[in-house]
Amino acid sequence: MIICDKEIRKLNIISPYEKEKINYKGTSYGQSSFGYDVRLGNKFTRQVGARNNRNESTNKVSPLTPERLEWTEVEVDSDGIFQLEPSGFVLAHTMEKFTMPNNITGLVKDKSTYARLGIAVQNTVIEAGWEGYLTLEITNHSRFIVELQIGGGIAQIIFFKGTECEKPYSKSGKYQGQEAKPIPPKTSTKSK
Repeated sequence: MIICDKEIRKLNIISPYEKEKINYKGTSYGQSSFGYDVRLGNKFTRQVGARNNRNESTNKVSPLTPERLEWTEVEVDSDGIFQLEPSGFVLAHTMEKFTMPNNITGLVKDKSTYARLGIAVQNTVIEAGWEGYLTLEITNHSRFIVELQIGGGIAQIIFFKGTECEKPYSKSGKYQGQEAKPIPPKTSTKSK
């Protein structure tokens, strides 16, 4: 079941929480009827290269070896602009922290204002039991530099309620407790 505004408010899972939609420099954030619009934080991480197992530059990456990716961090003023180049990709973070109960899951979706400019926020899941600041994966599919407003709405979270799960993310998740900065991919701690 999708959760509405009054149910989201009662859960107390978002901090800081805005009970109303707030318009800020072209986008909005805060509570909507059936979701919550999160704000873009001011720290970004870009891929700058990759190394193979012989420590040589390569153009191949794999989820099995994310530690071979090379990243650079960028910090922007708290009311500034981050410019994402055409076909660019960046990791970002939300200004909001989430504490998910074991029966609530969130789905991260694009905001239509940015989507109409060619910006995609990869649709990921906030697992039941997860806690931390969201890392957002943002891609510019347009031919133009797109300006991303720090502190403005960047994505919408839709929350779903189910029965309490047996294996919440808090028991085995590799991204549990993320700080207010983008977190690059990690190798899974469990393997088959």
